[in-house]
Parts: sequence; structure tokens; C-alpha cells
Amino acid sequence: ILFFLMLHKNPTALYAPSDYNDEDNFLEALDIKSSLKNNINGLMEDVRQLSKTVETIQKQDIKTEAQDELDAIKARVNATKEIVEQMTPSISSRHIKYSGEIINMLKKVEEASVAQIAENLSLSRVTVYRILHSLVADGILIKTGNNRNIKYTLANNIDK
Repeated sequence: ILFFLMLHKNPTALYAPSDYNDEDNFLEALDIKSSLKNNINGLMEDVRQLSKTVETIQKQDIKTEAQDELDAIKARVNATKEIVEQMTPSISSRHIKYSGEIINMLKKVEEASVAQIAENLSLSRVTVYRILHSLVADGILIKTGNNRNIKYTLANNIDK
């Protein structure tokens, strides 16, 4: 009775692939072929979607890695810039020009005050102080005296 019940519900269960000339016919009879084709098509679509997702993630990872590298490079550039700024006195090209003029003036007069230099070069005292400070720091000039009697002379290593 059980055998007949099974046969009634699934009549293709008695057939095997060898009962058919072509295995495709067997699969069609079981309606497995179209089911497999649909499953394979569905799986292929899933693979395409996963590939796109993986590609997007990789692009984002590459962008993230590139951004991280760019941030690291920017940090190194800023650190280098800070080191250079600390090592280099902040002298404008105008200050460099006037530094030469101050040195030439001191070669002639040997000693001068801030007021004398400012008047001779038609510069403000603030500008002259900044230039003199950097020249003293670089060892080009020597500062002597105190308060109102400060004078500047060329260091010994400068040709007079």
C-alpha cells in the first residue's frame, strides 16, 4: 500500500536516467532541468551582485587607503614645514635686501645705533630692530652696550 501511495504522489520516482535515451529527457521529465536552470540563473545573478559589491568595497578600501596615505603625507609635509620655519628666521626678501645695506653701512662707519641705521636707510625702527636681531642671531653682527647706548658692529669673521 505504501508503494502505491508513493507511486500515486510521485509517478516519476520509478524512472532512472538509464530508462531514457538522453539524460536531458530524464531531467525534463522530472521538471528538474527548468528548476536547475532557474536556480543557476538566480545564483549567477547573486554572483554578479556580490562581484559588484566586492568591487565597490575594494574601491572604498582603496579610497580609504589612499586618503590615509594622503593624510600621512600631509602630516609629514606640515611637520617638515614647521621644522624649516623653526630653522629659518622669518626674513622677507625686503629684509634680506636691507640686511646687505646695513652690513655695507657698518663696513663704512664700523659702529651704528638703531636710530642711525633707520635714518640712513629710511626705514622704521621696528624694521631695523627685526633685521638687526636676525643678523645678531646669525653671528653677522655684534651687539654692544645697553639700553639707549646699544651699538652694532660687524663680527670679526666679516670682511670690512
